[in-house]
Amino acid sequence: MGRLEELYGGELYPDERINGHGPEYEEIRENLDKIWEELKKLLTEEGYAMVEKLEEETRRMEALRNREGFIYGFRLAVQLILEGMQPLG
Repeated sequence: MGRLEELYGGELYPDERINGHGPEYEEIRENLDKIWEELKKLLTEEGYAMVEKLEEETRRMEALRNREGFIYGFRLAVQLILEGMQPLG
């Protein structure tokens, strides 16, 4: 099955293929986990709940930025391909 068929059939999910991999990602993930554990110890339940809300809003903003970046990159790639198909002059 080709990519266009996958897209048409609702089977193509680019976002699911972009996952953190590798040692750099793992190091950052571990650091974040440690920071979260330290915050749990330092903050009251109310304070920790606020930090969780902050993280959720940050994730939403990051997802929006990623989506916009994907759309821009896709459009740019198509424009470059179209321009590249012009005859040499």
